[in-house]
Amino acid sequence: MTTMQVGDPHALSKGSTPPPEGASTLRLYSGRFCPYAARVRLVLNAKNIKYEVVNIDLKNKPEWYYEKNALGKVPLLEIKGPSGPSFISESLIIAEYLDDQYHDDFPLLPTDAPLERAQQKMLLEIIYSKK
Repeated sequence: MTTMQVGDPHALSKGSTPPPEGASTLRLYSGRFCPYAARVRLVLNAKNIKYEVVNIDLKNKPEWYYEKNALGKVPLLEIKGPSGPSFISESLIIAEYLDDQYHDDFPLLPTDAPLERAQQKMLLEIIYSKK
């Protein structure tokens, strides 16, 4: 007899405890096969930003995760700060935040050509709307 496993064995799921605080300033809550979370990982890696990943079982989300993100969606970026953590959700918003916050190292979009930047954003909208 074969048993079928529900959920992701490499991710935190219902009944799990929140992960301990890590050394990194940035923590990405992700789904192992989530394309939106992959988009954020691409930006983080392209900009060579140090971060840690916590994989969430998207079919069996832990209860504590809803305290961090009421919608329970991934990706979610947790930013550790002196007054506690801050959170940003939605992959495009996270990518824009990372580009603004770490713009000196490697800008994803042109910073000195507003028209070219706007045109590239329009192209991204077209690509993202073709899901």
